[in-house]
Amino acid sequence: MRQWIRITDRAEFDKIWERIKTIAPPSVTKYLEENWMKEVELWSAVYRTTRDIHAVPDTNMLVEAWHRLLKHHFMGSKHGRRVDQLIHVLATVAIPHYQQRHLRQSLGFDGMDLTQ
Repeated sequence: MRQWIRITDRAEFDKIWERIKTIAPPSVTKYLEENWMKEVELWSAVYRTTRDIHAVPDTNMLVEAWHRLLKHHFMGSKHGRRVDQLIHVLATVAIPHYQQRHLRQSLGFDGMDLTQ
């Protein structure tokens, strides 16, 4: 089933769904039909091929990723930092990092987003 959610071809997706319905217990099929197949557009790759994570963020994944980067990369994984230390790190480390990254991107040395 892990591979099923990543299929981008509708015909192949439907074929596997029909196969699942023939081999899965009726209770599983009923559960999937009632809870997942009604909202297949939200989780199946068939319907998510044109979605851009930056244009249509529907989770807090980007915020969590930034928070992890801030804690582990910029602040050195140290706990209990004070607000003045956070401001110092943002002003002297994080902002210059992103300024340099922007420069590298504009010169073609780095990709423009997470997918490049």
